Amino acid sequence: MKKPEFCNKLIEKKLVDMGATNACHRCSENEFVVLDEMTHYPLQPDISGKLKSKATLPVALVICTNCGAVTPHALGAFDLIPNEEGDE
Repeated sequence: MKKPEFCNKLIEKKLVDMGATNACHRCSENEFVVLDEMTHYPLQPDISGKLKSKATLPVALVICTNCGAVTPHALGAFDLIPNEEGDE
């Protein structure tokens, strides 16, 4: 099964639908953009610094257009993570 492509416009709509429209936590302005691509945060079981897991947290990055503050939003909260057998 082909995984869906990331869509920043869908993320923007879901943020509005969820009421996640507060002003920027740094400058209090209220203009944001969602990057056209997503990223992943690596998840590790301890703080040794050695890569021990392939697990990641996929996130959308929302950026304040005034000051550039970056706010990550977990894609799982938007039901955008395919749940296929065998996925890690």
